[in-house]
Amino acid sequence: MRVLLTGTSGFLGKEVAQLLEKQGAELYHLTRRSLDLVNEIVWDFTSPLPPLPRVDAFIHMAATVDFSDVTSKPLLDNAVPILHLAHWLAQNNIRLYYTSTASIHGQATHWGLSAPLSPSSPYIVSKLIGERIFTSVRPQATIFRLGGIYGIHGPRHLGLNRAIDDAIFSGIPPVLYGSGRALRNYICVKDAASWISAEVINPTCQHNQANILYLGGNEILSIRKYLQTIIDVFLPREVIQEYTGCESQDIIIDSSKSPIIGQTFKEYLKGIKDNKA
Repeated sequence: MRVLLTGTSGFLGKEVAQLLEKQGAELYHLTRRSLDLVNEIVWDFTSPLPPLPRVDAFIHMAATVDFSDVTSKPLLDNAVPILHLAHWLAQNNIRLYYTSTASIHGQATHWGLSAPLSPSSPYIVSKLIGERIFTSVRPQATIFRLGGIYGIHGPRHLGLNRAIDDAIFSGIPPVLYGSGRALRNYICVKDAASWISAEVINPTCQHNQANILYLGGNEILSIRKYLQTIIDVFLPREVIQEYTGCESQDIIIDSSKSPIIGQTFKEYLKGIKDNKA
């Protein structure tokens, strides 16, 4: 299988690329700058596309991520390349996979197909626009709607990733604002990558319609429990540093049926600790 990917330098993209390669896929990387990869195609993501290889599948994971509402940069950065890519897809019979965000549902407490759409920032709007453009030229595309993804060296806009890295590399205990009672089902980056690669290798969608998948973790924990688990595994002599703050609401991904057996948060952390020992 020949697969073209964007975003292979990113947190999730690196993991997806490694798994596909292990499963025998021949990878081509469409990148904004040279990464010294085999089968690398450099494109600035604004000008017309360079010649692209014939492939069986295309996975678009590259994005400018910014959840604030003070800049339109993510909207332009993310939507413009999708227009070029959609034109290419319309001319070629290629399976399409697109990583979007479940946060298009805004303040809903459950993010799933039945929840209303309520994008709240230019970045989130750009993801919804991407879904609409891609499915207009590839109605049978697979859309991965993801919530929070955790892991070592993960993006720090998710506070859980800051807490993980600070505990491991600086010995700093997690900080909690408010009670921490709000519930989440974040997904481990390795599980998200395994799920995506499994869908690419063995597609589940056989119909002429979009296959929208929600990728959530296999356990629901309070924010306090996530942070306490970091303490238990890495800093057993410390305590959570607690401060008053605004309370968060529950946000649960109504996860689709997963083709993999995911790990718990504690299992993931213990795996990191064992590998560092």
